[in-house]
Order: sequence, then C-alpha cells, then structure tokens
Amino acid sequence: MKSESYTRPRSFAWTLGARFVPVVESTDGNAFDARVDDAVQTIYDSGDRNAVVFSHGATIMFWTMMNVDNPELGLILSHPVDNTSGVVVTGNPEDGWTLENWDGVEVSADPSLPTKLFVDVRNVVTAPQTAAYRIRQAFVPKVVNDVRGSAAVQSDEQAPSTQTALNAATNERSFRSVKGSADVSAAEAPKTTKLAKKTEKPNGARNLRPGKKFHPGDAAATSDDTTGSDKGESRKADNDASDGTDKKAA
Repeated sequence: MKSESYTRPRSFAWTLGARFVPVVESTDGNAFDARVDDAVQTIYDSGDRNAVVFSHGATIMFWTMMNVDNPELGLILSHPVDNTSGVVVTGNPEDGWTLENWDGVEVSADPSLPTKLFVDVRNVVTAPQTAAYRIRQAFVPKVVNDVRGSAAVQSDEQAPSTQTALNAATNERSFRSVKGSADVSAAEAPKTTKLAKKTEKPNGARNLRPGKKFHPGDAAATSDDTTGSDKGESRKADNDASDGTDKKAA
C-alpha cells in the first residue's frame, strides 16, 4: 500500500462501508477485502484453529475493522496498529468475526446498540458491492481472454492474406519490370543490327582508290582481271619479239 498518511483517509472510508473508494495507483476496498479474505480462508481450510498471521499493520487494522461484528472505529485514530502490534479475533469465515484484543486493549464482544446498528447498515451497503466485485472478477477476465483470443485468431488469419497480397504485388511488379526490359531490348535490337551492318567489313577487302567503289564479290573479279591483263601483255611481248626476228631474217 501507499504511505499511511495518504491512504488512511481513503482506507478509513472502507470501514464505513464505502469499499468502492479507490486508492490512487492501487486498489479499492473490494479488491483489498477479497484478497485478505482469500488468505484467511486458506488458513482456515488448513485446519489450524489457533493460527498466527503476519502482515502489514495497516492491512491488519483495516481488514479487522471492515469485518468484525464489534468494531471500535475510534481505535484506528487513538491507537493505530503498527507492524509490531497484535490483534486477536475469533470466529470463522461463515459465521463472522469478533474482535477480542486490539494491541493490548480489550474489546467487548457485546457491542453497544449504535455499533450494532452501524454494523447492520454496513453489511447492507457492502453486500451488493462485494457481489458486484465477485461477478466482475468471474466474468471480466473470461471476456477479456475471449476478446484477446479472437483478436489473435483474426490476426493469424489476416497474416497469410496480407502476405499473399504482398507476394502478388511483388510478382506483378517483377513481371512488369521484366516485360519492360524485354520491350526495350526488342526496340533497340534493329538499331544494333543496322549499326553492325554499317561497320562490318567484308573479308579480303583491299585498299580502295578514290572514286572506286567496292562491292561484295569484287575481290575475286579484280584478281581475275589483273591476271588476264598480265597474260595479254605477255602475249603482246612475245608477238613483238617474233616480228623482230622475222624482220632480221628477211
């Protein structure tokens, strides 16, 4: 619990029946009483009828005044219980509790009429608060768990769909990219072919003189022409030599 100077006014309201009053950043009176009741029930169920319980002084002080049938609320102000003090109560969880001793101060088991009336009003006021708290504790965690489970199932179901959509979008972008690259390659292919034709040289090309064009197949023809010309000049030389010889003989 928080510091006693801060929590005591709020916790004192619990002893008057206002268990719904919360302690900031802590619990309210219903949760506090239920937690201590469960601990006391566990001790009682163990079979020990003279059990000694150790707890925080404020816990002992407020739980006792919230539950005994003969509370002396003035003792909280005049004789507060600290961590080394002791309180004696008798009874059981079913029939109720009676305060016998408050840190050395004897308390009558037969309360006064005003105290009895106060206890009756307190019990009427706290009964629906306790019932509402128990019902809330029984159903709220189940509802919260069901909602969390449904959210987890929906998340698991949506995850594959989301992943499938992402994969489809990625595949579509990849297909468009590949298709675009293929289109670009197809568009550039004729240009590359034409450029290759312009720069290609035929095998066996000769040095061309200005004004003379070269056509494919000219290399063989030129070679043949050259050979024929040489043969003609040879024949002419032979004829001239023969003529000269004939003239000398004549």
